[in-house]
Amino acid sequence: MDAKEAETIELVTNPELDRKMLVAFTCRPAQMSGSYSNPDKRLYNGGLEIRYTNIPADVAFRFSYITDKGVLLETSPGQYEEEPIRLRAGTSGSFQITPKRLWIDVPGQYNGTVVLSSDPNTGYKDPAMKKTWGGELNFPFSFTVESED
Repeated sequence: MDAKEAETIELVTNPELDRKMLVAFTCRPAQMSGSYSNPDKRLYNGGLEIRYTNIPADVAFRFSYITDKGVLLETSPGQYEEEPIRLRAGTSGSFQITPKRLWIDVPGQYNGTVVLSSDPNTGYKDPAMKKTWGGELNFPFSFTVESED
């Protein structure tokens, strides 16, 4: 199949849809803890629950985090990967964001912003997804990472 025949996912955005999407998503801190190895064992405390209600468009999100110092942290291939965030129009529910998604090696208190940005590559894994919202959501997110002694 050549590039002209490859199926693409259309990114849709407009002021009205953007407003509806921002209203459809809310967040709250979640009491979560766990561990991961990167390569040393790290313990984390803190999480984020994101709720959505009757979303007006399909979404496929990529996850990143911006610290209060402006440092961008992203997951990369080969790291621990949680289920991709793909949601269908008209649905309601919730999902959780954990620090484990970031594999942070440096212990400390982290304060910043979760960024969920449109990602057509995530959408391709759902063959029925032909269009997805092309916007971005930002939520405050604080957590701690500690070394296991």
